[in-house]
Amino acid sequence: MLPWDSPLAFPSAQKTMSDPRVTHFWDKEKIAGRWFKENVTPDYQGKVIWDVYYLYGAEAEWSNTPQPLLIWGRTIMDKHQELSQEISRLAGEKIKNRAAHLQSRYSNGFLSKRELKVILIGGGFDGGRAGSGTRSSQRRRPASAVGLRQICG
Repeated sequence: MLPWDSPLAFPSAQKTMSDPRVTHFWDKEKIAGRWFKENVTPDYQGKVIWDVYYLYGAEAEWSNTPQPLLIWGRTIMDKHQELSQEISRLAGEKIKNRAAHLQSRYSNGFLSKRELKVILIGGGFDGGRAGSGTRSSQRRRPASAVGLRQICG
């Protein structure tokens, strides 16, 4: 955004999000910032939006304009706690929804208790991690153990 900006000027940016699933791009022409400003956050006063995040849920559809938008914020470093909390909330909802779905299938006879245990213990329950427990021990406990206790008793 500034005249001296370049990928070489800020090598620490790639260290901030070093997950191998993250790909860093350099948009010298600011095409993405202009598009998101016009199409997603038109109330933003600048000509180009930058240092921003957009969070979409699993039901989001990316046609002409991605929607529904759950939250957006800027600057990323100033709002990182808000973003982290929202991601944790969404992960917790996903686990609860999956548990409710499996409970329904089990209650209606579509799954045996053995099949349910295989799904949960085998890590097929949201990647094997709990999402939004309030205690640190809950966050580290596999979701399969939490879900198994909730569903099978």
